[in-house]
Amino acid sequence: MVDQARDLDDFDSLQPMIFTYASVKRATSNFAEVNQVGQGSFGEGKLSNGEVVAIKRLARNSGQGLDQFKNEVMLLAKLHHKNLVKLIGFCMSKTERVLIYVSLPNSSLDHILFGPRQASLGWESRFRIIIGVANAVLYLHEDSRFKIIQRDLKPSNILLDHQLNPKVADLGLARLFNDDQSQSDIKGIVGTPGYMAPEYARQGKISTKSDVYSLGIMILEVVTGQRNGFSDQQPDEQGLIPRMSNLT
Repeated sequence: MVDQARDLDDFDSLQPMIFTYASVKRATSNFAEVNQVGQGSFGEGKLSNGEVVAIKRLARNSGQGLDQFKNEVMLLAKLHHKNLVKLIGFCMSKTERVLIYVSLPNSSLDHILFGPRQASLGWESRFRIIIGVANAVLYLHEDSRFKIIQRDLKPSNILLDHQLNPKVADLGLARLFNDDQSQSDIKGIVGTPGYMAPEYARQGKISTKSDVYSLGIMILEVVTGQRNGFSDQQPDEQGLIPRMSNLT
């Protein structure tokens, strides 16, 4: 962590937001499948006060360690923007890691954009999603109390509320910069292939431009309705950019 983020070390200050694992199990009827609202271990639950919430249960093989989980919790608790997910609470119990957000009934963007509901996503909604995500990225880079590179911007990390307003989530991999810092070299490259800027994927050089590149890829996906990258089922499938280049 850089000096600017020293106050993120005060994890004890978030005690009021800590939920017991037993209370999370009750809220989700023991993570019943009927409560699942999308892929990626997202589900819906109801707290003891009757409030309906979105619950993300991290898979044990997700690769997100305790430090990354704490990083995400601290950032979401301290950052406030209409296009960032609002964290209500969290749970840490042995190998379990759970995040509790305000209700997000439309799950993640990829669930609609590349699923059977794609036809219902009109141009007005697509434009609003693009603008909302861009505003969130601008907030992280320029207007928040920290200068933050999200590092894993993609449709599955964009959650949608009941009006399809976008909420950027998953700040576990976020990198904090000093105000006067423009670029950093990263030893351990993390993120999702197909969304990483070339200078980051090849040389480990990260900056605000890294997020802008990822945003550009995501905009292409929102506009075309086509998924970027490759799949295990179709190993010969081209990525979105090569496919578009072939059309020119």
